[in-house]
Amino acid sequence: MSFRRSLLLSSMFAALACTPLLACSSSASEEDGDNADEGALHLSDDALLEAVLGEVSRGQTLPSDFMTKSAAEKQSIAWSTATKSSELRCHLGSTVAGDALVSALAACKVGTDSDDMKAATLLGTLSRASYQIFMGVLGASGTLTAAFDTPGDELPRLRKKLLHPFGSIAKVELRVEENSAYTGVLRPGAVVPGIARLSSGGPEKVMGFVPGLGLKLFTGGGQSVDFHALNSLAKQTLEDGKTMDHNFFSRPFSNEIVRSDNEGAGALVEKIFAKVHPTPTHLPVDHMGLRSVDGEPESAPKSPQDIVFDPPAELTKSFQSYIDANPESDPRVALAYVTKDATVQNPVVLYKVRVGTAERFQKADKATADASFPVVATLVATSAFLPSKWGDGQLYMRHNRGCKPVMPGAHTAASPSLCPSR
Repeated sequence: MSFRRSLLLSSMFAALACTPLLACSSSASEEDGDNADEGALHLSDDALLEAVLGEVSRGQTLPSDFMTKSAAEKQSIAWSTATKSSELRCHLGSTVAGDALVSALAACKVGTDSDDMKAATLLGTLSRASYQIFMGVLGASGTLTAAFDTPGDELPRLRKKLLHPFGSIAKVELRVEENSAYTGVLRPGAVVPGIARLSSGGPEKVMGFVPGLGLKLFTGGGQSVDFHALNSLAKQTLEDGKTMDHNFFSRPFSNEIVRSDNEGAGALVEKIFAKVHPTPTHLPVDHMGLRSVDGEPESAPKSPQDIVFDPPAELTKSFQSYIDANPESDPRVALAYVTKDATVQNPVVLYKVRVGTAERFQKADKATADASFPVVATLVATSAFLPSKWGDGQLYMRHNRGCKPVMPGAHTAASPSLCPSR
């Protein structure tokens, strides 16, 4: 390992130890005075921290009374914050829709500057072995607990997404079927505003392309209903098993991740989550049934055990057509392309939301899918997907532990707004 790479790795370990990246911060106090170790790395300076770790959260940027707002107001405020000209990458300004958006993103450099189409290079600068050492230390520390037990809509100050660090966000609506048998945000006929974020797991040369969906559904006067859904932790490839498949809509996503013969980075990520959650490939969705979009608590909440996000074939085909015609383009440009004209009046269907898991759905007879995996809602985009600094560095989507322990001795979510006492 080169001296420069070794120094970078040491700096990252030191930064993890003394900042609230995923834990708590500490720095030399004024009382230390001349007794302070001049050789120690005391990251009290935000600029230095960002130099070592890249972009980190600035803390709260949403209004202090954000939690009290209605669901529609929350979406409007959050989206306005995320799409300020200072927050959009590639100097987009007001170019946030149509062919002009696609052209602007296609011309945008993929790199490490703040206004580039940001590349996941923080850990990509390390060798594969160094990456695994780094992530192993992270997992052993158990500090990912905060991702499950911290409430809110924004990352705490100086925290950073180490997994799925860069992506694109869009305004969305969850439009629930009238025959839904569930409660909360799945009440029959509900229209729930939110923000969706599509991203890849991390440095492609280490992890491959691992697409995932983060979904924040707003509710009035309380906590949001957050989801994380993937297909698999393994890199997504074409049928040859070697060529990378960069289509975000190639496969369905689910809260129950498809188990595969994970190796390398995928296996390591699973082990990391196993340190803080007893079922690392399953995130419960029982919080869906607790509160309605208006914030009304449900007296008899009912949620599905699993949900699968099934992309429509025409969207998958349109995305692939853009990739085929522009093979060197970043997948986030294709995301903008397939949603460039999306509005509330003219939405783009992203997924049919079904009851079930991605693994079972992929193996099922498509002719009977609607009966075996009933559609309970449709997730539509009401804006184009945009690369946003706020979406990458500020937007926080909590992992749900579940309101009922999924294994003996398992922790449940700490927030009373998620899991009310019975």
